[in-house]
Amino acid sequence: MSIEPRSIAKLVPGDALRTAWERFLADNPGEWSVFVDERTAMPTIASGSGISWLAPGEKASLAVFESRARAFMARYRVLFGDPGATIELDTAASKERRPGVWMLVFRQTVGGIPVEESRFDFHVNGTNLVAFGTHRWGRVAIDPKPVLSATQAQTIIENHIGFDGSVTHEEVAAPLLTILALDPRFEAGLPLWRGPRGAGIAHRLAWRVQFRVPGEVPLWTGEVDAKTGEVLAFYDAAHYASITGGVFPLRSTGQCDQGGCDFPHPMPFTNFVEDGEPSRVTDDFGFFECVSAADPVTTTLSGPYARIDETCGPVSETATCGESFFLGQKAGENCVVASGDSAGNTAAARTAYFHVNRVAQAAREYLPANAWLQNPVTINTNVNQTCNASWGGEINMFRGGNGCGNTGENLGVLVHEWGHGFDQNDGGGYDNTSEAYADTVALLYQRDGCIGWGFFTGGGTCSGYGDTCLECSACVTWTTRAGSPGSPRRRRPRRSALRRWRWALRSRRALRVLPDHGIDPRSGSHRPPGDGL
Repeated sequence: MSIEPRSIAKLVPGDALRTAWERFLADNPGEWSVFVDERTAMPTIASGSGISWLAPGEKASLAVFESRARAFMARYRVLFGDPGATIELDTAASKERRPGVWMLVFRQTVGGIPVEESRFDFHVNGTNLVAFGTHRWGRVAIDPKPVLSATQAQTIIENHIGFDGSVTHEEVAAPLLTILALDPRFEAGLPLWRGPRGAGIAHRLAWRVQFRVPGEVPLWTGEVDAKTGEVLAFYDAAHYASITGGVFPLRSTGQCDQGGCDFPHPMPFTNFVEDGEPSRVTDDFGFFECVSAADPVTTTLSGPYARIDETCGPVSETATCGESFFLGQKAGENCVVASGDSAGNTAAARTAYFHVNRVAQAAREYLPANAWLQNPVTINTNVNQTCNASWGGEINMFRGGNGCGNTGENLGVLVHEWGHGFDQNDGGGYDNTSEAYADTVALLYQRDGCIGWGFFTGGGTCSGYGDTCLECSACVTWTTRAGSPGSPRRRRPRRSALRRWRWALRSRRALRVLPDHGIDPRSGSHRPPGDGL
């Protein structure tokens, strides 16, 4: 169910909801940012400088903060409305996350039946409420008494799937009565809510029926309207395990707003071995299925399209199938890994593995029969040199040092070197120049004209082949906006001319002429003549 958060500052002056929030802001001086959802008329997120929730000398506790939260909801009932349900604290989700930082989660129930996925969250830092927001929270007006029995719901699901008794199935648990918060239009793939404010949620009382086929992983789940008998949904509710790890989206500069911090990404197409079973491979989002949730599972970051050869040592990480398999985030420079990790589980290894798999996956969409794209590329990370990277049948990414960052943690440099391999193996041998080819691959993948941004740790800039770069702290820039004319002027090599032309082709000036050449400017793909935008 989609939402569209809107800042209250963007609401029309005099709007009743905006006026109510302006009164809240007058009551609570300081800087506040408030976004509301037209579907529910509730805040999706409100964050600010804080509202004191502890009296001087009062000790913080979950009970104290629960009392403050309930008083807060009652005081601002004009904002939060009448929930039409019992509000209960979710004690499993509400806790002190770390010293002085608390999170409280409230749920809605009607007649003891939970309203699924509805929640009202409060975040407390020190003594102050600093943020709050809701999800699928609205007035519940529904009779919690079912018309159909659990047995009738089971029969409806069996008829829905055409069960004839030829396949054995096992009931996982007794049918569960629940309340679903749904879009009132009750259709799949619906656009954003454009109906009356606050009327974008409808509630259905439903029986949930679950079963498994012996020896198979899927947890088949059917949901039946407990009053009408309508089948609302039928799906696989199994929670599949996944392998994830810290990856730098662009570069390892520490500037999080510019893609310079690592955060969890899936490890696509990586190997895993479960308790001596044959080796298998995760899907493109790192998901995999366990035979038993209690089994140990191991990965070495080696798959059908890429394999890591970490010079700091081998990668070999193990977790329990039923638990989170997170490879961690950057613990230090180059070969430094977290305590207890294998020597090869470095930030460069994880980052290189992710990006090489992703760019190769994109290339397979265009050249599905290319043999090179169907085989693993070896990526040597933390090679004991600095300020460079290379391709020579394998990708070699160098350590950080001597004023340069670790190139295995730099998206632009990684994909550039992979681009050399693609150039060599695309069916036509190396292009002239291969540097321009590799730059083009990096440009198209990272969508930024500054390739290898963050290559220089001290903020140095590239030479620009005669035009000194003023902003691009990288290896290569494809744009002219961040450069100054060189003195004396030098003749530009072909690589520079090609990359400037290709960057210009992607600029807005080119969008007007692309349709004349049968190219869709929105996607870059070829389209039939006469197929209008």
